[in-house]
Amino acid sequence: YKMENGKRVPTGEPIANYYPAALSEQMYYQVQQNMQDKRERFGYFGGKTGKAKNLFMHVVKCGLCGSALHYFVLLNKF
Repeated sequence: YKMENGKRVPTGEPIANYYPAALSEQMYYQVQQNMQDKRERFGYFGGKTGKAKNLFMHVVKCGLCGSALHYFVLLNKF
């Protein structure tokens, strides 16, 4: 790597198979296919992309005010 404008930029070509594979190529493609099948079957597949659907949306309401359920993550717990 070299530094350009305060950022690391790779130099040269990557070395193929430098690290040993954690999965076989066949298993990798099987997992990819399984994930695609879930996306097609359920219409979403979670993650940080925001594409995950809230299963309780339009179902769970506040008992006091009737407002819809809202989901959020607390990043700084301490």
